[in-house]
Amino acid sequence: IFPTTARAQGTAVSVVVWGLANFAITLLTPIMFNHLRFWIFAVFALTNLFAGLWTYLYVPESGGRAFDENQAFFEEAKEVGTWRVGRVAKGEFLRMPYPSAEGEGGEGEEAPLLRRVRDQLP
Repeated sequence: IFPTTARAQGTAVSVVVWGLANFAITLLTPIMFNHLRFWIFAVFALTNLFAGLWTYLYVPESGGRAFDENQAFFEEAKEVGTWRVGRVAKGEFLRMPYPSAEGEGGEGEEAPLLRRVRDQLP
């Protein structure tokens, strides 16, 4: 989703954050299992709840969209003054842009991701 001018920097930052998070989880999980016992469930539940809410509120659905369409989201978010996905472009970026299976094109979210090989042959 990064613009072209920041793609390398954004990728570098995401790799560093991923590495630090992986290190922290690898280091802390055994310690938490030994000391927190039952409460480790609450810790993981709260972190997953936070991640789910963050994703739902602040991360636009980018699957199936072109780079320019993703850029349009950020431009509109800047104009509106919020990163809440539901408030930008009337929530247009909450869902994938694929047509329904009954609509024109015949492909939609209901279509299977994996098809048999003979279905793809001419």
